[in-house]
Amino acid sequence: MKEKSKFDVSVIIPIYNNEHELASTLNALNRQTMKKSRYEVIIVDDGSSQDMRLFINKKAPADMNIQYYFQEDKGFRPGTARNMGIRNAMGEICLFLDSGVMPVRSCLQTHYNAHKEGPEVVFGYVYGMGETLDLKLLKEIISLNTIEESILILKEKGMMDRRDPLYDEFGDDISKWPVPWVALWTLHFSVKTAFLRDNNIYFDEYFTTYGCEDNDFAINLNNNKARFIFSREAESIHYPPEKTQLERLVSDITFRKNFCRNIDYVAQKYPHDKGVQLWHEMGMYKANKFYHTIDTDLSIREIPERNYQAEIIVKIRDGAGNIVAEEAKDNFIPYFEEFEKFGFRTAYGNLEAVINESGKEVFDNAISKYMKYILDNRK
Repeated sequence: MKEKSKFDVSVIIPIYNNEHELASTLNALNRQTMKKSRYEVIIVDDGSSQDMRLFINKKAPADMNIQYYFQEDKGFRPGTARNMGIRNAMGEICLFLDSGVMPVRSCLQTHYNAHKEGPEVVFGYVYGMGETLDLKLLKEIISLNTIEESILILKEKGMMDRRDPLYDEFGDDISKWPVPWVALWTLHFSVKTAFLRDNNIYFDEYFTTYGCEDNDFAINLNNNKARFIFSREAESIHYPPEKTQLERLVSDITFRKNFCRNIDYVAQKYPHDKGVQLWHEMGMYKANKFYHTIDTDLSIREIPERNYQAEIIVKIRDGAGNIVAEEAKDNFIPYFEEFEKFGFRTAYGNLEAVINESGKEVFDNAISKYMKYILDNRK
C-alpha cells in the first residue's frame, strides 16, 4: 500500500527574478478556499540574481507551507526547476503554475475535485493569454479589480485564453482530440503525482532556452496513456509580460533561432509520431483538424540548416490568430507583396517563406510593417 500524501496539492512555481509576478501568484494562492493545511507551495528559483529567498521570507504569508529551492543559472531552465518540484512534492497532485499566473479562489479545490473523476491531467483556463492583446489595458484591469472581477471584464472585452479555438472546435475532453497534448502549456495545469513518478515522467533537461519543454512533457504524458481534460472552472489570469512571445520572436534574432531549434528538437525526438510531425509542419490547430485526413508517411525528414529568419512569418501568422495562408495574403497584401519577390508556397494551408541571403533587409522591413499592423489592430 502506498503511503498517503501529506498534502492534497503541491503547487510548483519556477521563478527567475521578478518579485511582482511572484507576489501576484502568492497573493492569489493565499486567497484559496482550500485550507492551507491541505496544500504546499514549492518555489524553485532558476538562478535569480535578485535575493528571491529573502523576498519570499518577507512577503509570503507566514501560515503558507512553502518549500524554496535554488538552482544555478545555466540558461532558461524552468523544466529542470519543475523536475525539482516533482521530486520534492508531498501532494497528491502537482499543480504547475507560472510565476505571474493568478488563480481564482476556488482553483486548487477545482483541480483536486477534477482529478477525483479519473483524469491524470487537468488543464486550467488562462485569461489574458494571447499574442495580440493590449497588454497595457490588461495590466490596468488587473490593478483596479480583484481576480474574479477582472475575469468578468476580460470576458466582456474578449481577452480570453488563446486556446479557445481548439476547445470550441474539438471539445473540453481533450483526450478525445487526435493530438491532445498540443494544448498543454505550463502556465496552468495539474497532474497526479503518483502517475508522474510511476511512469518516470519528468521534463527533458535538454531545454536551456525558451520554448517547447512543455510540448515535450505533454507528449510524454500522452505516450504513457494519460487522460487529459480541460476545466473551465479552474480559472486564472496571466499577468502580462513586458513583451508577448510574438513580439520577442520578431524583435530578438537569438530568441527566435533558439525557439525554432527547440521545435526541431521535439520533431526529431519523435520521428515516427504522426501527431508530432503534423504539429511541426502545420501547428497545433491543423494537427488536430487534419489528423484523420492525412495518411501519408510524415516521418521526419532530415532537417537541413534552416533559414529561421524566413520561417518566422509562419509563427507570426499563427500568433495573430491562426489565419490561414490565403486569408493572410488577402488581408496584408501590401506587406506580402515584398515577400512574393522571394517566393512562397502553400502547404496544408501554411505559408512558408523562402528567402535567400540577399533578401534579409527586405524581409526585415516587411516584418516590421506586418508587426506594426498587428500591434495597431490588437483586440
